Amino acid sequence: MTAAAPDAQKRWLFGPVPDLLFGCGGAYALLLLVLCAVGPDLRTHQTAWLFPALVLASSLPHYGATLVRVYEHARDRSRYRLFTVHATLAILALVAIALRAPIVGCWLATFYVNWSPWHYAGQNYGLGLMFLRRRGIDPTPREKRLLWSSFLLSTGIAFLTLNVALSGPVGALGLLSGNDVHLITLGIPVAIVAPLGLALIAAYVATLGVALASLAGRAALATLAPTLALVVSQALWFSLPLGLRFLPLPVAIDPFRPEYRDYYFVWIAVAHAVQYLWVTAYYARASSDFRGYGRFYGKTLLAGCGAWALPIVLLSPLAARSMSYDSGLALLVASAVNVHHFLLDGAIWKLRGGRVAQILIRSERSDESDPGEASGALRVFGRRLVWGVLAAAFAIQGFVLWHRDHVFSAAMARHDYDTAALALDRLAWLGYDDAGSRTALGMGFADAQRIDAALAQLERSITLRPTVPALAAVGDVRMRQGDAIGARRIYERALTLGPGSADLFAAAGRAALASGDAAGARELVLRAEHSAAAPSPSLESLRRALAENAARVGY
Repeated sequence: MTAAAPDAQKRWLFGPVPDLLFGCGGAYALLLLVLCAVGPDLRTHQTAWLFPALVLASSLPHYGATLVRVYEHARDRSRYRLFTVHATLAILALVAIALRAPIVGCWLATFYVNWSPWHYAGQNYGLGLMFLRRRGIDPTPREKRLLWSSFLLSTGIAFLTLNVALSGPVGALGLLSGNDVHLITLGIPVAIVAPLGLALIAAYVATLGVALASLAGRAALATLAPTLALVVSQALWFSLPLGLRFLPLPVAIDPFRPEYRDYYFVWIAVAHAVQYLWVTAYYARASSDFRGYGRFYGKTLLAGCGAWALPIVLLSPLAARSMSYDSGLALLVASAVNVHHFLLDGAIWKLRGGRVAQILIRSERSDESDPGEASGALRVFGRRLVWGVLAAAFAIQGFVLWHRDHVFSAAMARHDYDTAALALDRLAWLGYDDAGSRTALGMGFADAQRIDAALAQLERSITLRPTVPALAAVGDVRMRQGDAIGARRIYERALTLGPGSADLFAAAGRAALASGDAAGARELVLRAEHSAAAPSPSLESLRRALAENAARVGY
């Protein structure tokens, strides 16, 4: 493709400051400097609603921008019919199957998570090429291969981190997962992870260095500035924080510490979303029917809310008996939405495409007509109906955000458990019931000596998703009621869910002893020892109680 003339007006999309800050990752780089200094304090004192609000304001519109770009006009729906119709139906079919066969959801989630780093890297790579061509630099095939390879190798570092056999300093990224849908890793042996990681880092540095050296030989650094900024962004998002885990060095900088990877990845996801909105807003501006940035953002926000809220509302009744929101439905919907987003993006943002190149490289307006958008009462009604449904989805997202991340958390902080229960019940109306929140609420009621309310919340939690904390809490409540036999039965059920802690074995042993089964209590002590559970005061207390009981009965 012939390079565009590098006149001053075409070197940038919106101008040097907004382009470098929002399009090239400069804002995230500045934020990272702040996080390096005050990251621990920010994590400790950050309000519960900050991240949900950022996701609502940026990440959801970034998904919506793709949907508006592809589905709003008949010409685009027809042009990308393979993805707008056939791929969409295929993904919906996978979701329907996954509701009854969760292993399908596990593989869909695994596919999404492993593709995600390349989605980020591919966007940085594409924008880097866009800026080169806007500035009259047409990379040679060798330069493009080297630059592309560096972004691919950066993705390879993330792939290796996601698929190591054991978690730890080099381990899988933390993910939202439940009992039913979760990430499946390839289980790369730990012994070869570090050598593979070091090889990927070396290849990444080499290919990137050769590519940049070649480009620097043909253009001034100022000309290459936006592309260089995108290379730095890729390094800060993935290559550096993940690559450090393969080096035998202690990591003291808070944003790069593995144990906080989930927290800092949210900031990266927001930066990626802002970058996407920046370039799609410029693309939308060139359309003949553009009516301002506010209208554009409003459409993307409504469409993004629809993509995330409506599947939960519509699927939760179907999944009620097989998969709750936090046991897998949330991750299943996230996986489907993201895979759909990745497929559409791969189809519509090709710089060699005529209309994309016309707008993003040559800064020309698009006057392409849309013969499919004929006027008529029925068509107008249909459009209004669609936007009305999407407006309802926005209201649902706001409702969920307010009740889950403000009303519930604030009520729990001030021990107002009745208000917290009301918030969870309202969320359940829309399919957003949460076993973990029910467990926390049940424990709160138990601490307040409201036993019936505690059992109601804990049993609801177990119905949604049986977990060790919920079962153990029910056992504790049964013990308070004097029902040692019932408590032991619940504790034993908790022990079947996975390796039990010493405290859980001790609780089951106390229940057995209280019900008159000293032999069963001794067996539980032995099981705790064989399970290599860490010693605990509660287990030692049980041993003393058993010794006293043996002395008392002459055992």
